[in-house]
Amino acid sequence: KVRMQNEASRESNVSRVTLTPGEICQQAGSMRKKGSNDIGQPQTGTDLLESTCTDALSGTVTSNGSSGSINTLRHCVTRRLSSLQYPEALGFLTSIGDGDWKLRISGLQKLLDIVRSPEMILDLREERAVNLIMDCLLSRCLDQNQKVVVIALQVLGEFLLVVGSIPTIALVRVLGVLVTSLAASSTVVVKEAQNTLDAIREVEDCVQFVAHVTQHLSNSSHHRVKVNLLSQLYNAMELAHSQDPDSVSKYILPASLRFLADPRSDVRLENNRVLTRCHTLIGDAIYHQSASLPPLQAQRLSDLLED
Repeated sequence: KVRMQNEASRESNVSRVTLTPGEICQQAGSMRKKGSNDIGQPQTGTDLLESTCTDALSGTVTSNGSSGSINTLRHCVTRRLSSLQYPEALGFLTSIGDGDWKLRISGLQKLLDIVRSPEMILDLREERAVNLIMDCLLSRCLDQNQKVVVIALQVLGEFLLVVGSIPTIALVRVLGVLVTSLAASSTVVVKEAQNTLDAIREVEDCVQFVAHVTQHLSNSSHHRVKVNLLSQLYNAMELAHSQDPDSVSKYILPASLRFLADPRSDVRLENNRVLTRCHTLIGDAIYHQSASLPPLQAQRLSDLLED
């Protein structure tokens, strides 16, 4: 009789900890709302969830549950842990603009650690997190302190690689800030801006990227900005052409033809690379589109492509 009672008790205990992923998260959510432990002391979101889920993840799940359901449970718990950390982890962003430059750099370093943290990737892609972090980083990319600008650009580049494609309105803002950074007198700032542009080119739709870059290129008067944006077009145009064959003749070639007679030799040199690749991609159609060029520029184009 005692043996039967013990077996019944064990079965009851096992069934008690066999929870579905939804039940685990539901319990964790209710505990999060409660926000305190048994003796009235506040607990972090991580502590609350771990106290709920430890038994379920420690191998006490009944044999009725398949390995797939256990993996689902683990994924659910991992995401929930990340979500509970989110407000606490990103709450400091509102104060990054306060205090001296060392405090701003400290806040940006903390954000960089979060961006590099695998368990935060899910939450970093949430719209509210993207908007909050972008607002913070773009303001710091225009900071008066050069050291702050450098690390802000570094964080921005890594953040974009984690988040992936961003909304068009955000992309326009980012490119505007990067164009300003490309015109900076500091070579370190320019280099970080180039790296951030490379990150955007990796994750964004290439045709959209090319369209926005050519727009900024047409509006820019700074020779360093021209050289760097032309370099971005050169690196992006082959993929853009594979995605949309008309993108070269629609965006890149009209922007490039403007710089055939640019007074700066470095701009002309980079532009010649772009025109040569345009010819490789669209062939003699480049001559039809350049038919309205002044005679001198038309001759320069012909000499370049014949060489």
